[in-house]
Amino acid sequence: MLRAFQMSPREVSYDSVWTLLQAFLKASSPVEEEKCFSPLADGAKYIDFTSYLLRCLQSAITEANFTKTDVGVFYGRVVRLLEALLPMKMPKEFMGEPPAAKSDQAKRMRLPTLRHMLTDTWSKLFEKELPDDLMLDSLMRLGDGQLDKMTDTARLLAPYVTTVFDPPSPDVPPSWSRAVSRAILKVIHLGGLNFDRLYPRLYQLLDDSLLTCPHADRFLVDLDDFLSSIHLPAGWVAAFAKRLAQLTVQGASLWLLPPLLTVVANCLIRHPMSRVLVDRKSSSVDSKRRRLEDGANEEEHDEAEADECSGDPYTWRPNSLADDAPDALKSSLWELACLEKHYHPEVASLALRVRQIAGSTKPDHLPDLKNQVRLGKNVLESSKKKACQYLSVLQMTNARIPSLSTLEGWTSNSEKEVRNTA
Repeated sequence: MLRAFQMSPREVSYDSVWTLLQAFLKASSPVEEEKCFSPLADGAKYIDFTSYLLRCLQSAITEANFTKTDVGVFYGRVVRLLEALLPMKMPKEFMGEPPAAKSDQAKRMRLPTLRHMLTDTWSKLFEKELPDDLMLDSLMRLGDGQLDKMTDTARLLAPYVTTVFDPPSPDVPPSWSRAVSRAILKVIHLGGLNFDRLYPRLYQLLDDSLLTCPHADRFLVDLDDFLSSIHLPAGWVAAFAKRLAQLTVQGASLWLLPPLLTVVANCLIRHPMSRVLVDRKSSSVDSKRRRLEDGANEEEHDEAEADECSGDPYTWRPNSLADDAPDALKSSLWELACLEKHYHPEVASLALRVRQIAGSTKPDHLPDLKNQVRLGKNVLESSKKKACQYLSVLQMTNARIPSLSTLEGWTSNSEKEVRNTA
């Protein structure tokens, strides 16, 4: 069957490509799968072969019966082929003689037409109602580079992406929405999708579950791109920056602190109006001067200032981005001052740099966010190694760890056992 590819270039047809595709999809072992994939990958370098292969893939997906087929194997092989098709710099070459310029075949084999066919093939795959894990995997693959080589994505793929990103049911885990944030970003930028719920949904996803989300690093990179828009109101940017700062002092893992602080810093660098969050001193001086010019005395100013400083005016409400914006502008990033006393020097120095952005006359170029994610993970790994070294040294000594009394308000395990047996 593999010899079918050794045909004359003029003999490439739908039937010959269908034979190769069926051999690949029905391969019984990994070795046989590789042998069957090789001629398909070689043929996909040519426009006419790719055109027939896309038509064959659409037919195979439509005819697939998931009750009689191993869905995972079928999905993996189809996606492998789709990812190999139509790279961004594909040459306009044919296996045989090019079709006549005005023929229907020539129209079907133009690169824009093939890219539309590729989008339509992905859409047909989603119509098969894939299992949740495969659906999530496919949407993440789209965001990781597959959408770059497609056309008409807003019409054909946006319904599947937006349903996962902003689901109608609250039962959908927020980690799924964070995982597909890159796909929604590409559909908006490349496909021209107009999605009004974008920033309110991003704001909702800043709950405490972000600190333990397996896709947190991916989501923060995408969030940084979303917040780079120059059309965002200052209050919205301040609300995002303030909420991210809150998460840094609410139990964030050590590796998450550098990327969280970097996103906050980028908000302040790109949006000067939001720098009031780290420049409260100058704003309070201006406020005092205005009050004194209006005829207020020192005591009245001090009382008014005490009322303003009675607490943090900002409270995160996941469904109220527009209402939280004015309170965020009245608040301050006092969390940065706390992190300046962090035990790890990388976190402390980064917090200091972020807090100094408002008073800096030169633009402060922080490291790329992806590098900060890697830095955070390296910091966490080195800290774990040092902790294991110290514990191993302690275990090799004869030192006894002192027994501490139970803290007031806590109940020891022995007391619980006594109560249970009583």
